[in-house]
Amino acid sequence: MLFRKNEGFTLIELIMVIVILGILSAVAVPKFFDIGSTAKTNAAMSDLQTLRSAILGDPNSRVDGVLVDQGYYGHMGAMPATLSNLTTNPGATTFDKFTQTGWNGPYVTTETLTDPWDNAYQIDTTRVYSTGPPGGSAIELSLN
Repeated sequence: MLFRKNEGFTLIELIMVIVILGILSAVAVPKFFDIGSTAKTNAAMSDLQTLRSAILGDPNSRVDGVLVDQGYYGHMGAMPATLSNLTTNPGATTFDKFTQTGWNGPYVTTETLTDPWDNAYQIDTTRVYSTGPPGGSAIELSLN
């Protein structure tokens, strides 16, 4: 007597595979979207550090003990009224290389003034910040 071997999968086996794939995708998809959010947050923090350095300078950049990178505040003697002052001269001041005063920009590119969510970065007396993602919280960096 010849026995025929049934090949293929039963309906139960196929349903179990579909259920398992569904469970795996329910766990993996949110993690995948969270990676993009984390990358944008990290990019915003990097931009804020660049803006902070453009405003305050880099205290570690010294040549023979003299501060080389003084930033906007070191050159102008005041904080910028808006972040656009880092890219365009806010007045008729020119840089005097002997006194190291006056606008010596641009300190950043105009692209640096926009966060990864296409909102303009903001400045107030104590911080530079992004309003963050829609429905999320602000991302900020202290200027103190």
